[in-house]
Amino acid sequence: MAAHTFFGKRKLCYTDVVDYTDFQGIGRDPLYMRYDSVYSVIKTAVPPEYRHFLAVPQYIDDEDQICWHIDEWKDYPIKLSELSESERTRYEAIKNDTIRQYRNAAANLDGESLQILASAIRYIDDNRIYCADDKVYLVAWGMTPDTTKHNVSGSIIHEYDEKKKYKITFDVGEHGTLNLKIDKQLTRVDGAILTEDDIPEVIANEGWSFAGWTPNPIGHIVKENAVFSANYDKVEKTEEAPPVIIPPIEPEEPEFFNCAFDAGAHGKLDGVGYFSKPAGSKIETSEIPRIRAGKNYEFTGWSPSPYNCIVKEDKRFVAQYKENIPWYRRCWLWLTGLFAGKGCLKWLLWLLLAILLCWLLSWLLRGCVGCAGHHAPVNGVAPMDTITRSDGRVIDDNGHVRPITGNDGTLPDDNTIVAPIMGEDGTDPHIVEQPGAPSIMGDRLFLFMEDENGDIESLARDFKKTYPGDEYGIIGYDKEVKLLVIQVPENERDQIRRTINNQLPNHKFIVFDEEVYELNGHVSSSIEDAGWHLSAIHLKQGWAITKGLSDIRVAIVDDGIQADHPMFNGRIVDAYNVFTQNNTLSIGQGHGTHTAGLAVGSADYYSKGASGVAPNCKLMPIQVFDNGKCPLSAMIAGVMYALHHDADVVNIGV
Repeated sequence: MAAHTFFGKRKLCYTDVVDYTDFQGIGRDPLYMRYDSVYSVIKTAVPPEYRHFLAVPQYIDDEDQICWHIDEWKDYPIKLSELSESERTRYEAIKNDTIRQYRNAAANLDGESLQILASAIRYIDDNRIYCADDKVYLVAWGMTPDTTKHNVSGSIIHEYDEKKKYKITFDVGEHGTLNLKIDKQLTRVDGAILTEDDIPEVIANEGWSFAGWTPNPIGHIVKENAVFSANYDKVEKTEEAPPVIIPPIEPEEPEFFNCAFDAGAHGKLDGVGYFSKPAGSKIETSEIPRIRAGKNYEFTGWSPSPYNCIVKEDKRFVAQYKENIPWYRRCWLWLTGLFAGKGCLKWLLWLLLAILLCWLLSWLLRGCVGCAGHHAPVNGVAPMDTITRSDGRVIDDNGHVRPITGNDGTLPDDNTIVAPIMGEDGTDPHIVEQPGAPSIMGDRLFLFMEDENGDIESLARDFKKTYPGDEYGIIGYDKEVKLLVIQVPENERDQIRRTINNQLPNHKFIVFDEEVYELNGHVSSSIEDAGWHLSAIHLKQGWAITKGLSDIRVAIVDDGIQADHPMFNGRIVDAYNVFTQNNTLSIGQGHGTHTAGLAVGSADYYSKGASGVAPNCKLMPIQVFDNGKCPLSAMIAGVMYALHHDADVVNIGV
């Protein structure tokens, strides 16, 4: 328990369980052991700016203690009862406002939620309220001190960092006033260094200008109580110059260019094939029409490619096709061409010899047919290999996390590479839990370029130039979405997250944590009251209108698919695994199969209580989960794959 990490929190103090009594609880558990349930109610009922009030408890079983965590602070937290008079007045107002928000929230609840929130705020006193950065925090909530053991409640709260505190006073004098953001008196711990954020703003009176403090407080090391006095200069009145009138600038009319899409002779456009765009704008994926290829032809793309095309002139995009001639026709054309020339008898003998050799090989190798089909695709999906870990657990083999560039940071030619969750040999990563928010990967960060025209390859090269060590690696990217997934030492992640924008000043990008989603749904195997959901949504009445169309593609972005399930026979198209970048999918935990069945499963099993809502539609299974966990970059890659492969409906399985 002691190694648990609370994202964005810092331990402040601890309390011994034996020093308290009258513990409020949920069932048989005290509230400090059910914080997830408490925070769930707070997140639902309390405004976001007040949700920090109840400190996060961590029960340490070995020592029978509760460690209390609050938000990372800039000003060292001080008990409300120990503040100076002026600071206490300000924080009293913040405390009263916060408690009022919680009581109003409780008044709007009922049932168990009301009981939980009312119990959490039942006992509040100033000795348990800490103040820092214009926020108040309550520790040791949901319990009260045992008065048979202690007379002073504050004496049983043990702070981890017992530092001497000093008063810092700013004397503004008679020629100015301080703004209301910072009080004239601060409390700082021994050894603290004053920064610009600590210094109050001075508003000089008319006829005076503020000239600085004596002594200079910037960089002052706190070792004792200190007073800083404001200095002023007398301002001589001068005549004001007449205002300069600048005529308004008339906005220029934007220049537009035409974009035309030519389907050619072997297909038809499905969408608008002609439109105008402002100069410098990008053609969006949603604006590109789809192609319905003619018989025996397959659409292979546009020439030139319109994807991410910046419009600088009139553009014309021509559809490209590949002719798909049936095998029997190809054979006939080959034979007719073969016998149309000279030497027909010789070629006929060669043909008979080839047929004889094929028959002989098939007879010799007929015993290997079973082994040859081990990885043969089933309904368009290839089965996945597995890995047996050292602990005996068998997991799906989606590959492993690895650097994908050299020291120069040059990205591969692929458009997308997605890093799986598991390390080499199936080792588990460190997942950092965040109360009330998705968990994150402890050693990864997610860089998303703000500029849609940004150069992702240049960002990758500059990243490796700035962070050259092997411990800093690029493990995933998407050239279309303009993102990089980087791997860094876990103990440096927070520091890099705060400073990497300054380290790479030539690029505009946002830094995200690599969030991790887990499947929480439960697939029931019970047959009791099977099919109730079909009746509940009046499915047969809906089928009287439509069962869907065979050219509608439904993408299920989830954990995999049971491809050989009879409900999907002949209807799986463009199956894809974002980690392996091919059609090798696992069954996963069954969530994807269950979701796909509800969406487009065959109507043949309606009488048995199972059917999809749109059984005539095509199914596009896209695997984004690696052994039950899905990183945010994989989810984005799965959705983008669905959009680029003409999915009409996209269902995300988290």
